[in-house]
Amino acid sequence: NSSAGISPGELTVGEEAVITVTARDAQNNPLSGIEDEIRVSGAGDATISVFAEEGQTGIYTATVVSTNPEELSLTVSVSGVTLDQVLVVTFLTGGAENIEIVSGDNQSASVGSELPAPVVVRVTDAFDNPVEGGTVTFEFDETPPAAIGRSIEPGSATTNSDGEASAVITLGNVPGTYTVEASAENAGSVTFNLQATIGQASVISIINQPATTTAG
Repeated sequence: NSSAGISPGELTVGEEAVITVTARDAQNNPLSGIEDEIRVSGAGDATISVFAEEGQTGIYTATVVSTNPEELSLTVSVSGVTLDQVLVVTFLTGGAENIEIVSGDNQSASVGSELPAPVVVRVTDAFDNPVEGGTVTFEFDETPPAAIGRSIEPGSATTNSDGEASAVITLGNVPGTYTVEASAENAGSVTFNLQATIGQASVISIINQPATTTAG
């Protein structure tokens, strides 16, 4: 007559769900003092606390917490008897907490040119899980004076399943340092340092000097 349940069934990584086990004998009498005889399987990398009884009611509770986004199917046994209920709990990725550069920093290209590779960032939650569907904004922070023609495409991007977002950068028409800031709400920002260099000459003019000169 024993039974088990879990609440809530869906929560964010790092939060605790409560497992409740009601232990009864065949005559429905409470089974008190059997904390050490309750077992939970199927937890994987999740952490389950020890069970504690509420008074001498035969009702026991424990918490389960995971830092990985996952769905768990837990089975409970009491005094060696496996209960019929399968406890399903889902841990969801947390909100954006961190942003980091993946690639594209310290690139250079000729003035007015597109960088060889996009700039890429990754957004993660408090437990380093990638955050999908977040918004990352890219914008120029510092540029050489009077520089024009620079662009970022797109200026705002959505993170993919790896938590990554990227943008293509075209530098302006003045050589020097260009910095691009990538930011995500609640996660802060990172800065890419980029260099525009003077391009190769496209036209070469040769001026012939007279071989000899005549004195006046």
